[in-house]
Amino acid sequence: MMEGRVRAQAETGIDGSYVDWTHMAGGTCYCDYTRRAFTDYLATHLPDSVAQAKYGTSDYADISLPTRRGDAFWMEWLTFRGYSVAEFHRRLRTVARKYNPDFMISGNVFGGFGYGPIAYDAAGNMEMLGQVDDFIYSEIQEYLDSAPRKDQDGTKITNSPALKFLAAAAHNKPVIVYATEITPPIFPDPSEKALSAMARINIAEAVTNHAIFREKRQTPPGATEMYAFLAANESYLLNMKLASNIAILASLNQYLADEQSYAFSLSRVLADHGVGHVMIVEDDLLDDDLSKNHIVILPHIPLLSKAKQRALVEYVRGGGQLLILGKSGIKDEYDQALKEPPLAGMLERTTFPPQSVSRSFGDGRVIYLPVTIPEGGFLIPARKKGDVTTFGPAMMDVFADIPEGYTRNRMDPQLRQILEGCARRIMGALNDQTSRVLRGSRYVELTTMLSNNQDRLLVHLVNYDVTVDGTVTPATDLRIQVLLPEGRRIKSVIYSGTLGEMKPLTFRTQDVPTGQMVLIMPDTLETYGLAVIEMTID
Repeated sequence: MMEGRVRAQAETGIDGSYVDWTHMAGGTCYCDYTRRAFTDYLATHLPDSVAQAKYGTSDYADISLPTRRGDAFWMEWLTFRGYSVAEFHRRLRTVARKYNPDFMISGNVFGGFGYGPIAYDAAGNMEMLGQVDDFIYSEIQEYLDSAPRKDQDGTKITNSPALKFLAAAAHNKPVIVYATEITPPIFPDPSEKALSAMARINIAEAVTNHAIFREKRQTPPGATEMYAFLAANESYLLNMKLASNIAILASLNQYLADEQSYAFSLSRVLADHGVGHVMIVEDDLLDDDLSKNHIVILPHIPLLSKAKQRALVEYVRGGGQLLILGKSGIKDEYDQALKEPPLAGMLERTTFPPQSVSRSFGDGRVIYLPVTIPEGGFLIPARKKGDVTTFGPAMMDVFADIPEGYTRNRMDPQLRQILEGCARRIMGALNDQTSRVLRGSRYVELTTMLSNNQDRLLVHLVNYDVTVDGTVTPATDLRIQVLLPEGRRIKSVIYSGTLGEMKPLTFRTQDVPTGQMVLIMPDTLETYGLAVIEMTID
């Protein structure tokens, strides 16, 4: 039925289809169709030897379908659900492209009430969908709870970790954010001042992290001003990708195996320090050029295939730096223990030691930081908020890396201390040679983007010092350092932090081992600031 509908759209000249809410409710059915599809999936994707080792059988015809965490085949069941949604999208696009080769498909499976990107209950596996969909469409906010801003307690509310993950999962395809409705009655004080300020911060947060903010219904004047500024500077923004010499590996496979992992919380910690960084996903370990990263961080990644571990080993051997938090790579992708994890092998061991280790390996360096997960799992006290769809307060008894922690900065103090230490080791390993805010408001976040031919670097700045009533406190006396790509030198820089005309900005330079560092001091930053650095080949 759905294939027929999409075919009709393609034949009548429609450019694409956004399939709303292609998720799976928790539990779902266990009818004959489901059983057959799941056992076929196991036969194709789970090696018999793994099934025998994990569950003592590879005769899938007689297994009992899992119904709760801890049951046999539970991890595979969760993975199968995400795979089913992705294959549904693939089938729709395949049919449509027979009639329109450029037909685009996307679906809304990430978010819903702001519960985050983890493919657990609703089967919204964005890493799988990033391989299929032509663009990513996401609802990541929970009304005002997750709207970017400064709350009444002075806490910075930010969705940037989730947005960075979306950009990584999408592999630089377009990302559209359907966020908080900037309209009454969602806002308690729907004045023009409030709606305009909140529209600006929503749009700023999105564009800074490689996303487009889609409003619903009303377009306040503040949104129009933001769109006008972006349109006026469109030529600078085209063909730009998030780029940094710091990369955090995010892996949904950890959560499908009921393991703790801390990519999103670590991203929050770095953002709080004004440190520019990107996320990568497991696909990037085999398909991407890891050497463009000066350091890759594994924020506790227990499951990782031998092939992907070996790719990281070669990255370090070739001169990269790898920071391993906790016992990462001690299991394969199927959640089976490895006798000799390749990552541990770089430390000349078959297991990870109880103490920190830093040693040279080939032309690079590996740093290992132990982490002991307490019995409480760093879990966050949170209250379930009505209906749930993916991963958030409903999973608060399982995972610590939830939006309640990284978006609203409510992570466990002990975990925060560990991640702060991790951030210090990152900066130490790089000798502070990265792009970051050196001085200025604690509410300012920074990201950088690089053009395909590396002749232009964008510095995006977002000031989250915006209250829900529309009060914006500009950031002043900023001091920003920007690391240029290797072999590039600065030619010029222009800047605007007021949505006004882009004007030349004075700068200072410093030669560093990897190339050139640029120091800029923007005069003011209201909500969104953009610096455009033109570069030449050294």
